[in-house]
Amino acid sequence: KGNSRPSPGPDLWEKWCVRALSDSALQLVLDLVNYEITRSHFPDSVKPAILSTIFKRGARTDLANYRGVTCSNLLKNLPFAWMNYLLTMYLVNLQILPQSQVATHPGVQARDLTSFLSQVDAYARRHKQPLYMLRRDQRKGFDRLEPEGFYDAVRAYGLPQSLITLDQSAQADVPYRIKTLHGLTDSFILSGVTQQGGPFSPLKST
Repeated sequence: KGNSRPSPGPDLWEKWCVRALSDSALQLVLDLVNYEITRSHFPDSVKPAILSTIFKRGARTDLANYRGVTCSNLLKNLPFAWMNYLLTMYLVNLQILPQSQVATHPGVQARDLTSFLSQVDAYARRHKQPLYMLRRDQRKGFDRLEPEGFYDAVRAYGLPQSLITLDQSAQADVPYRIKTLHGLTDSFILSGVTQQGGPFSPLKST
């Protein structure tokens, strides 16, 4: 499921190639993924990530106008893609997501987003606040998402503690390298940071 040819992570494994493996070779990948899921643990060897900075808008000299998006290894992405698939169905079945929710809401069309933005625009006019201010605040909330917000939701809905443990393991002591015009930087270690660009980030934000 998902993007058939995403940008590969540091391991250079591509999903469409892995999917085409024979059953015997695919079983090795399955065993590794199941190891991570059943133990809620990611080995250090699958944690390295490459970070690209993408310009959003405004002045190019202001670093706040860039967004960092990471490419992670396939063996780190697959458990979260699987968890994202299951949790999305869970949220829909229990009607946890409100009708006004656009991102991560299955079946919601682009025209629904247009309608939603029209409602936001009407709200902004009533409260005499420019629409771009509301959008900017929303952007800041997504870009600076604290992992603890997701953990609070997991506890509130009575979901397994293993979801928190798995996420914490994925974010502990992650070696990052930044992609620049001159190549990749040396590695530096970060912990407890929500990685943007992963299959699970949109649902965590929601």
